[in-house]
Amino acid sequence: MIKEESIKKLLEVADIVEVIKEYVPNLKRSGKNYFILCPFHSERTPSFSIAPDKNFAHCFGCGYTANSIKFVQDIEHISFVEAAEKLARKFNVQLEYISTEEQKLLKERYDEVQFLSELLTNVAEVYHEILVNSTLAVDARKYLVNRGIKMETVEQFKLGYAPSGNYIAKNYKDIPKLAQYDLASLHKAGIVNFYEPDGKTYSSTSKFDHPYDYFRNRILFPIFNLRGKVIGFGGRIVPGGWTEYSDAKEPPVYLNSPETAVFSKGNILYGLYQAKDHIVKEKTVCIVEGYMDVVLLSQEGIKNVVAPLGTSLTEQQVRLLNRFTQRIYLMFDPDDAGAEATLSAARIIFSMGGYPEVVSLDENIDPDEYILRYGYEKTKNLFNNSLSVVKYLVGRYRKSKAITSVIDKILLLRKLMELINSISDTIIQSEVIKELSVELGLNEQDVRTELKKYKRRISNTDIQKIVSNKPYSCEEELLWICIHYPEMIENIPAEVFSHNNWYLEIFKKLKECYTTSGDLSKLFTLLDDDESKTLISRMVFDDRKLVAPVDERVKTLYLEIYKVKTKQRYKELKPIIDEMLQGKINYDDQLINEFKQIVATLKITRR
Repeated sequence: MIKEESIKKLLEVADIVEVIKEYVPNLKRSGKNYFILCPFHSERTPSFSIAPDKNFAHCFGCGYTANSIKFVQDIEHISFVEAAEKLARKFNVQLEYISTEEQKLLKERYDEVQFLSELLTNVAEVYHEILVNSTLAVDARKYLVNRGIKMETVEQFKLGYAPSGNYIAKNYKDIPKLAQYDLASLHKAGIVNFYEPDGKTYSSTSKFDHPYDYFRNRILFPIFNLRGKVIGFGGRIVPGGWTEYSDAKEPPVYLNSPETAVFSKGNILYGLYQAKDHIVKEKTVCIVEGYMDVVLLSQEGIKNVVAPLGTSLTEQQVRLLNRFTQRIYLMFDPDDAGAEATLSAARIIFSMGGYPEVVSLDENIDPDEYILRYGYEKTKNLFNNSLSVVKYLVGRYRKSKAITSVIDKILLLRKLMELINSISDTIIQSEVIKELSVELGLNEQDVRTELKKYKRRISNTDIQKIVSNKPYSCEEELLWICIHYPEMIENIPAEVFSHNNWYLEIFKKLKECYTTSGDLSKLFTLLDDDESKTLISRMVFDDRKLVAPVDERVKTLYLEIYKVKTKQRYKELKPIIDEMLQGKINYDDQLINEFKQIVATLKITRR
């Protein structure tokens, strides 16, 4: 194994433009970046962009992202080590390999993964025992029975129940399967967390004084890795169990384990461990939306079924499935959200060379309800009559709006351009275009012409114009500064993004990327959603210049964001203060003082 420091040095020395030019000549320069036709999917207008100063390449057509090593690895279909060694010879870089001591550190990391998965497997058994036998789980058992889940299914999937009242945090030393662990280990595994009363900051001595269970009053769905060890949980709150969270905002119905050394929700699929042998046997897999869909479809006989963990399908999840089969069915809920999920998943699968099919439910009920109502045979027959993505989307559109005029057809065609453009396999793309032409009653050549227009609109040259003129929000401009002035990252506190979780997560992952490897291309493996990847890609290739010094611009952005947050808080407090002044609710001196300070601040900022 090659040392991380050597990889970093190689990436600094290996000129990505020189590397790519050796395989794909005729690079065209625009500003400080370069553009070519993408070597990984068929296109006539260049959408493959190279940023030499970031050692970064990205295709705006198919979404491919790489540094120098990954590009050589993918273009030559060789291993990462082989690609690194080839570039090391070319650029005369001496690679260093991991020593015995470093291998020891790696082993420690491996041991930590083993330790946490064993701990979580024990926790799953504790929660399972509570669900099956404890009086604490009476309501949870009733709920599962009402949903049609049988006891053998509870056993197969090791479903569990996390009681109210911080059961694990208070009792772990008295639970035989958990007595060997401490609070720090339970925290690392995502089972307990800590709080400080009155909003105080943690201290090294008091951190463990106030533990609480991460899952409370929830039915738990253990998430297994492919070796059968539990690596995390999905939790569904028991109906009527909101009182457990009365001191906070209304909690989500479903809650996943936090990210840990063993659990990353974008890298695993629920039910894959139970389904993998059936997927191999049947040479197909069915992707559904939720835990209940997986459990009940499997219970009733459709065993080759998996689900993402409450998020959109990711490239990593599709790669994982491709190890078992490349025939993928999508069976999402028959509502608008399900249609959006189908479209999003189809884009990912198409972009990776696959051809998804859609299992369309003929009634407006979810998959788990459908199979309980109509049984295995009728549900299985839906698979035999599965639809192409095009037929599904056009059919769904027709249900809400008649496609009669040419304008109707063109509008729908333009809605589907992004999907068609995402298809990386040229044969599949050609067949989809033919099918869409038939479905809409359009000339095939006209559809191809429309696709060319779409590609031109998103070509790199156009993207450069769009990006350079794109008005960023204050938060986005701070992220842009982090990318182009990475020395500023340490000076930007995460709290500045605390009002917006989306920006906050991007910032955290951007900071992690720069502080660990400095390789910006790795950021794309950390980001979960296409919107984040698109935003970062555009920022990378936006090489505009700041008019003011960067530190002054950062201060200005801080002030603007502070104003926005202050105005938001003003809107939240205003109706509450009005009710206090009208005597409808009791006075709260703390809120009154906070409101006065906000009003004073807003007056100052208006001057």
